[in-house]
Amino acid sequence: MLRAVNGTTHESYRDACLALGLLEDDNIHRQTLLEACISQSPQQLRNIFAILLTQICPSNPSELWEEFCHEMSGDYAHQTDVTEEGGCGKTFFIETILASQRAQGSIAIATASTGLAEALLPGGRTVHSTFKVPLNIINSETPSCSIKKGTALSRVLQDASLLIVDEATLLHRKVIEAIDTTLKDIRSSFEVMGGLLTLLCGDFRQILPVIRQGTRANIVDSCLKSSSLWRLVQQYRLTTNMRVALQADERAEMFANKLLRLGNVVVVVVVVVVVVVEMSFLVRSLGSSVSRSNVDFPR
Repeated sequence: MLRAVNGTTHESYRDACLALGLLEDDNIHRQTLLEACISQSPQQLRNIFAILLTQICPSNPSELWEEFCHEMSGDYAHQTDVTEEGGCGKTFFIETILASQRAQGSIAIATASTGLAEALLPGGRTVHSTFKVPLNIINSETPSCSIKKGTALSRVLQDASLLIVDEATLLHRKVIEAIDTTLKDIRSSFEVMGGLLTLLCGDFRQILPVIRQGTRANIVDSCLKSSSLWRLVQQYRLTTNMRVALQADERAEMFANKLLRLGNVVVVVVVVVVVVVEMSFLVRSLGSSVSRSNVDFPR
């Protein structure tokens, strides 16, 4: 048999050629990727892998991919976004996840962009308080948080298994980018958010980041969707309005649907203000120069 080499029958002709020394194995390519994993980011690893595929042509590229796929896709696997309109049970959803993680002995950090939102979360704190976000962060070209390695807070962030940011849509994108930079440094990882699973929650139909004297373009640029991190986010949507469903109220359902259509820019709202002035008041105000004979009354 052609697949038999030195008394051993190989599963494929390629394996037989490797055994005969007719093909080079992928050990040198494997070593290259192993060394790159130590110091390179996932995106840089993908670039190296692409060069290997197009320029070197390894003998078994699928095997290399299976071996290093986790390292090459690490920046895509640790950030998710939950979007929902009001009443879909987002707070209950977050509370359930927090309880599940903490029941297993894991550290789950609950934060929110506002004090009112964080008060609804078990053990919640504001994003700015948790990560020591600088007040002038929107003016920074390379945003980062004021957390140093070796501190008690940095050790908590190192050991954490989950980070939740509620009402993340209200935050300036540079706040999220600063958290990403800080976690990468503290956790010594090139992966997005330092490899910490991050759950961003919010509704872009509601209030966007507030920019003082900002134009529409400034507001759009400040949004999370304008960040380079957004393409790495995996989105999930809560679509059933549980608040309305539990009430079983048709009027509440109609109102919720109208709000949803308005948020989706399906409904155009036109406000018409009608001012009615009694003719007698008009005549008294303008004096004798105006008489009933020279006023054209609407019919």
